[in-house]
Amino acid sequence: MVQPGGAAFYAAMAARVFCDKVGIVTAVGKDFDYLDLLRKEFTSKNIVITDAKSSRFEIHYDDKWVSHYRVSSFGAARYLRAARIAAASSDYSHVHLAPMPPHKVRKAVDALRQKGNITISLNSWEGYMSSDEDRKLLRRLMSDVDFFIINEREVTRLAEVDSIPAALRVVDTNHLVVTLGEFGAIYVRDGKLDMTPAQAGIGGRIVDTTGAGDSWCGAFVGALSRGESVASSILAASIVSAIKCRGWNFEKIRSLRFSSVEEIVDFAVRLREGGQLTLKKYL
Repeated sequence: MVQPGGAAFYAAMAARVFCDKVGIVTAVGKDFDYLDLLRKEFTSKNIVITDAKSSRFEIHYDDKWVSHYRVSSFGAARYLRAARIAAASSDYSHVHLAPMPPHKVRKAVDALRQKGNITISLNSWEGYMSSDEDRKLLRRLMSDVDFFIINEREVTRLAEVDSIPAALRVVDTNHLVVTLGEFGAIYVRDGKLDMTPAQAGIGGRIVDTTGAGDSWCGAFVGALSRGESVASSILAASIVSAIKCRGWNFEKIRSLRFSSVEEIVDFAVRLREGGQLTLKKYL
């Protein structure tokens, strides 16, 4: 299957589940197959269109839905500048930085901090953890953002160890969130660790996990922006990500709207009960 991307697109779609005011800053090529969809969902003033080819990834999923990147082609994404990200953030209280090269993330975080009081969440990717320089830079960035979100495989890669407990002893765990898939997530702040279990048994089979982590991040930030606690936002993110995986790309979450985590928990419980649901209440 060919799926729309990239990470920022999935994160923005998931953030809208809770937040009415969501913008996206991204760069794509004229060859981007989903440009009409992107423009339909979000204002185009911060969508950079270039002559370069759009970034593309070839991903294989094994029988446990673990992703293996076979081809990574970075094209138009390199034209997205930190200054544009910072300029676009002026009307927003929360900014999520999707995976980018660590040196670009550094510039974006510095530019955002100069803008004032903005909550910054950062997500990275193991492909940006291959060199010592990149790993060191990402570890330093942990203390400069409000939430650093990576999955269990990435945190061990970043710390260069083979277990999560060992990783948490190596990295600066200030504001670190480690997602654990169906088990929920670990939140570590100032050395104190909390685990929020995921909502289990939503029902339905997993169809597509592309963008699941990005959707998790977007839903987390969207819930936070409504004043929800970190624990509640983690729960909400886990539910949104699980629902997303029950359909292709973001078709299952595209029209979902909730005003609180309590509402989506109620929705998830009824999904688990297996009854015939109408989404009218949530549109």
